Amino acid sequence: MDTLFTLSQLKKAAAGDRQLRESLLASRQSAKPLKAFCEAARAHGFDLYEMDLIEAGADHYAAMKRSQNGGGENSPVLNSASDYYEAFVEELGKME
Repeated sequence: MDTLFTLSQLKKAAAGDRQLRESLLASRQSAKPLKAFCEAARAHGFDLYEMDLIEAGADHYAAMKRSQNGGGENSPVLNSASDYYEAFVEELGKME
């Protein structure tokens, strides 16, 4: 399943399930937040792993990088790579 679709479904579920939302947000306090986030998601039936999020962010960043003047070594540095975990928990925090 597509990682972005899974995250979309997870966000919908978390909007209506306070326990799920709190377990996902609690991952921010973990020594390994990405691992804790994915474990919480899997505990609620969402097939999500750390590499899924890392690869989705890297793929998105690479696509943006390639779109800058054809990419290559002289393409401008992008200020932020897509960190789907950070963006997701930030949005969840606003739901509280």
